[in-house]
Formats: sequence, C-alpha cells, structure tokens
Amino acid sequence: MSKRENAATLYIYVKDYVKNLLVAGKYPANSKLPTECELMQELNVGRATVREALAQLEEEGLIYKKQGVGTFVAPADKYAITTFSSFSFTAQSLGFIDNIKVVNEIVGKVDKKNIKYLNRWEEGTKIHGAERIRLISDSPIALDCIYFTEEAFKLAGNNFKFDESYNSKLNAAMSTEISHISTDTIKRKAVPAEADALNLNVGEDVVQISSWFYVDSISAEPVAHSTLLISSHLFKYASV
Repeated sequence: MSKRENAATLYIYVKDYVKNLLVAGKYPANSKLPTECELMQELNVGRATVREALAQLEEEGLIYKKQGVGTFVAPADKYAITTFSSFSFTAQSLGFIDNIKVVNEIVGKVDKKNIKYLNRWEEGTKIHGAERIRLISDSPIALDCIYFTEEAFKLAGNNFKFDESYNSKLNAAMSTEISHISTDTIKRKAVPAEADALNLNVGEDVVQISSWFYVDSISAEPVAHSTLLISSHLFKYASV
C-alpha cells in the first residue's frame, strides 16, 4: 500500500489501513489492535496522525478504547455493512434483480456546495457524475450518486454508462484494476426528499455508504467517488 503524498490527509491513509484490516478479518471482534507506536513504525507516520485516524474510527463505532489497556475491534456488524458497497452483487446473491434508473447526469466542479462530501478532491476539480435510484422488482431500494474525475471519465470513454453497476464496470472501462477502495459507513435519519424517493417515513433510519476509488497507475488521488443510501430494513443482510 503506497502512502498518500498529501500530508494534510495523511490520517486518511492510516484510517483506511486499519479499516482494511477489520474488513479482511485479520483482527476479530474485541481483539486488540496494534499499538500507536506499532502503527507509527509500520506506516512511517507521526503520533498525531495515528491518533486522529483512531479517533475518527472510534467515533464511527468501528473500534473502542480501554484506558491503559489498548484499542480494540468493535463487534463485526459495525463494519459488515460495507459489503453493500457492491450493491448489485449483494442483490444478485439474494436472488433479486437490481435495476438502475438515472435521475440526473452531472458535469461540473467540486465547489463550496459539494466539497463537504467530496473532500478528498480539491475545490475546482472537474467531475462527471450521475444521481441514480437502485430498484429491485421496480421498488426503490437505494439512492446512489457516482462521480469521476475528468481524467478517469475520459479513460472510461464510451465503455461506461451511468445505468450500469460502477464497481466492476469501472475496472473494465479503464482497462486497469482498482487498487484500493476506501469506504465509510454511517447510520442516520432520512430527510424528506430521501424518504420520498425510497418510500420511507421521514426520519426513518437509513445507512449511508461513501466509497472512494483509487487506481495507483493513474493518480495518487481518488479517481471516483460514490455515495449509496440504503433503507434500514436491509441491515439484516449485512452479514450475508
């Protein structure tokens, strides 16, 4: 795994490294993680960087700390929901047909309105994207936004269509392999527009999964970003 060159976001590198250990099952639930010093030596970063990464992971509920003892892995269901980052695969494995409806295609830039959730790209970065609805048997199950940098979009050319599943298609479209996917998962309440689109009650629980896609041969920066919003009743499939 190569280190990000931008020191301002170096903690993201450490955070992603630890999260990958959890998702890969290298540290089971309630097991002790490497110490701050061990992570500093392994990743060649400073203590402040490690502490910031661990603080965010603790805030997200993926790890917990015991004063004077160490840092431990939270129960697996806290991060098992990240399997939904490949929504089409999950739907198919459950015997469902996943359809994608493109609501709006986007050509623009990262600006003050969207930089809050596109914060791994600099303001002014040119992007192409689409807002989509994922359906199973014609019923809306998830809202989905996908964005590409202009360079990645040009490489994808005519081989990529926004009504396709982006994970596997991104690999095929750019004739190269995604080297790293960084995913954050939170549980929150649906706002009125989201509830209306998903046929939910306002304030009902939803899961928001945000993923960043990296291709080392193209850039040290992410080449694509997606946000998937799923109704809470799908939680029970998280560990399938």
